[in-house]
Amino acid sequence: MNRYLHFIARRERITTPLWILSIVSSLLFFTALYPTLIPTNEEALALARTMQNPAMVAMMGPIYGLDAISQAIVMSQETLLWYLIAIAVMNIFLVNRHTRTDEELGRVELLLAQPIKPKTPTIAPILFALIVNTVISILSIIGLLIVDLEGTTFSGAFTFALTIGNTGFFFAALTLLLAQLFTTSTGVLTASLSFLGVSYIIRAFGDLQESSLTLFSPFGLALKVRAFYTNDLWPIPILLLQAVVLIALALLFNHVRDHGAGIVPQRASRIHAPKSLLTPLGFAWRLGRSVTIAWGCALFILGLSYGSVIGELETFVQSNELMRTIILQDGPDTLTDGYVALIFALMSMVAGIPVMLSALRIRKEELRARSELIFARPTDRIGVYLPFLFIAFIESILMTLLLTLGLVLGSHNTLALGEMICYGFAYLPAIWLLGGIATFLVGMLPSLTSTVWILFAFFFTISYVKQITPIPSWLSALNPFELVPRVPIEPFKAKPLVALTIMAALLVAGGLYRFEKRDLA
Repeated sequence: MNRYLHFIARRERITTPLWILSIVSSLLFFTALYPTLIPTNEEALALARTMQNPAMVAMMGPIYGLDAISQAIVMSQETLLWYLIAIAVMNIFLVNRHTRTDEELGRVELLLAQPIKPKTPTIAPILFALIVNTVISILSIIGLLIVDLEGTTFSGAFTFALTIGNTGFFFAALTLLLAQLFTTSTGVLTASLSFLGVSYIIRAFGDLQESSLTLFSPFGLALKVRAFYTNDLWPIPILLLQAVVLIALALLFNHVRDHGAGIVPQRASRIHAPKSLLTPLGFAWRLGRSVTIAWGCALFILGLSYGSVIGELETFVQSNELMRTIILQDGPDTLTDGYVALIFALMSMVAGIPVMLSALRIRKEELRARSELIFARPTDRIGVYLPFLFIAFIESILMTLLLTLGLVLGSHNTLALGEMICYGFAYLPAIWLLGGIATFLVGMLPSLTSTVWILFAFFFTISYVKQITPIPSWLSALNPFELVPRVPIEPFKAKPLVALTIMAALLVAGGLYRFEKRDLA
């Protein structure tokens, strides 16, 4: 078992430390900002009261501690749910990567040929996940105590951090169980993320109705700890017990199922492939359609959530001068214009994620040795890759439209759909540049394709931090999304958009040219 854990740690030497660093450092960064955001308890109380409207409760959870408000309580109310989601996603990918994905690719079969116990490939990933979540919890406790936000206590930091780690371990156990049920890594990933989404929705409805329905969601249960206020620990052993039950079921199902199979029978395949699958475009769509649909739904829901705040915007910022300054920093005539510009500046980057995924998908097929089955025949490589890029192009438009539609519907048609579409489309060249970078790396530097996510995190961090504190102009200029005019609070300028489009086209052309010439992995 120790050697297997060391093997997993060796494979995770980059990905997992980056996750840990991202979660812990962002937690400490945003925690350190709260003395500036809400310097007095009066402002903290006013902000907490504005968060009691249904839209904010649905987004972030129930409000508590108004009788003993502190900066730490407000920080917990505003950030805990998002860190629960982040660590849940981390654990889903981590466990899926070392269970069903490895089994699907034949790695587990090779490992089982060694003198190890049959259950080791199932138990080792969940033990590694337990270690990772424990490390995150410990580092979060230490960091929160070092930052020492007003209202921070050891019991509060302990409850806050332990809730994050425990929720992550619950989703690790859930993914382990689903890896025994489904036969493909895509199926496990889809089921796990779907459960995450449904859990969020159940929690939102339960919190809005103030009913026990929220207890049926791991997120709703975790938020009952009321960190830095009552510090109730009873939800934590419940989550832990649920995780243990899920692990026990996973081990039971692993014992009774065949290697490579799942408990849920795989859907019978067609005798003949549909005509659409016989074309490169149909093939590319079939590989990525679930991801496209999932991200489309997610962006639409995000738009609805942010749009629902429009009606309460004045109330939300009237008690907090810094929040008003963030939205009005470029001098718009109304809060609404500043808010819309802020949402598009940040969410347009999120809309670029499925675009990058589509551009990188052919590299994934290459690494899994499936592209060899295609390129072994007299096939035009560029002709195979272009449909993936065409889908990425369509996704850039579709995701922006869905985000915009959700924003308009969430505002109860306070915003004009036509204008919002124009504002959103201004960011398309920057999104295309993300796809161009991914394509360039696939062709020129295939072993470094993962660096596109580092660049994405860098761009997002620049845009996010810029809303809160000034940053050097040269640093801001490195982010293509900061080159886009922030309509409607800035006049529209075509030159930077044309330049970004040309850069994206050149990157795509260079990537395609090299992809045709280079050796496959």
